[in-house]
Amino acid sequence: MSEKPMIELKGASKSYNGAPAVDGLSLRIAAGAFCVLVGPSGCGKSTVLRMINAMIAPDAGAVELRGRSVASFDPTALRRSIGYVIQSVGLFPHWTVAANIAAVPRLLGWDEKRIAARVAEIAGSLQVDPVLLTRYPRELSGGQQQRVGVARALAADPDILLMDEPFAALDPLSRAALQNELRRLHAASGRTIVFVTHDMNEALRLASQIVVMNAGRIVEAGDPAAILLRPRSDFVRGFLGGEDLPLKLLDRRAVAEIARPFAARVVSDPLPLAERAGGAARPSAERAAHDAPPSAQTPGAAAPRVARTSDASTRSFAERAGDDARPRAESTGAILRPSTEPPPDGGAMRIAATATLRQALALMLEHRCARLLVVNASGEITGEIDINDIVARHDLA
Repeated sequence: MSEKPMIELKGASKSYNGAPAVDGLSLRIAAGAFCVLVGPSGCGKSTVLRMINAMIAPDAGAVELRGRSVASFDPTALRRSIGYVIQSVGLFPHWTVAANIAAVPRLLGWDEKRIAARVAEIAGSLQVDPVLLTRYPRELSGGQQQRVGVARALAADPDILLMDEPFAALDPLSRAALQNELRRLHAASGRTIVFVTHDMNEALRLASQIVVMNAGRIVEAGDPAAILLRPRSDFVRGFLGGEDLPLKLLDRRAVAEIARPFAARVVSDPLPLAERAGGAARPSAERAAHDAPPSAQTPGAAAPRVARTSDASTRSFAERAGDDARPRAESTGAILRPSTEPPPDGGAMRIAATATLRQALALMLEHRCARLLVVNASGEITGEIDINDIVARHDLA
C-alpha cells in the first residue's frame, strides 16, 4: 500500500500488571473506512481505541494518525480533534442537551452564533427533536441520550470517530435505528470510523473493514464478505456464527442490488411458498391460469388485483421503534411490512429497496409468499424480487 492510512498501529503492545491486553498488534485503517473491531470480552478492543485517542500510551510499538505519531501530538488537542462515543454516553447531567452537544466547539473557541448553528445542524442530522435541546439528560430515554452522545462527538466535525460499544445497552429497535443513522452519516460524510462491538451481526451490518481479535491479537482482518465466505480458522468461523454464515451474507446485500425492473402491469396474489416449492409438479394448465393476462382468462372469473404504488396497510419496520428511533422513510435497512389487516387490493407484499436480502427472505417466510414488490422511499414500486433471486445469488459478495 503506497497511500498513507488515516490510522496505523505498528506492533503496538499494552500490558496491565504483566498481563497483555494488546500484543504486537499491527493494523492499517484507510481514510473513510468504517472499521469494526470485534471479538470476545477482554480481547483488547477498547484498549486499541484508547491508544488511538492517546488516553493510554503503548508499552511498545507505535500508533500513527494522519501519518504522524500520536506521541507527537498535544494530547488535549488530539482528543478534541477526534470524536469519541462510549456505551455509558457520559453526558454532563447538569448541562442541557444543547450545551452537551456544544461542549467541544465551545472548548475550541467557536463563537456562539457558529455554535448555535452547528448544534441545530447536527441535531437535525441525527433526528434529535428540537424540543429536547432545552432538556437535561435525566429527562431523556436511553435511545435519545445515545443520539445526543453521537451528536456531541460529531459537533466539531472530526475526521475520525471512535465508538466503544455505543449501542450495547439499547433495546433492539432503538439500536437498529441508530445503526441505520450511523450508516447514513458515514456514507454522507466519508469520515473514518473505528467501532468496537462484540455483536457480530452489528459488525456485519456496519463495517467496510472487520478486525476479529482474540487475546490481544488480530486473528483475521479484511472485507466482511470475504471473511464470511472464507474464514481462516475455526475460532473465526465459530465467532461469526458457524452454520448461520450463509444467512449473515444476506445481511450484506440490499434488495435494490438484485431486484429486477418492474414494468407497470397487473399482478396476481403472491405465490405461496408451498406452490413455488412444488412448482414443477403443478399442472401446466393451472400455472397458465395463474399467470395468464386478463385477455386470456376465463370469462366470468374474478379479475386479478392490481398492485398499487402506495398502500396505507404497509408501514416501515422502523416505525415500531417509537420516539427513540425517530424513523426516516429512507433509513437504510427499513423494511415495509403489512399490518394485521390484509391489503385491500390483495396485492403482493412490499419491501423497501434499502432492506437487506435477509429481511426480504424473512418477510417471504413469514407470509408464505415467494415474490415481493420493491418500493422506494416514496412508496413507488421500482422493481420486484423473487425467492429464487435470493437463493441463486446469496453467495455473491
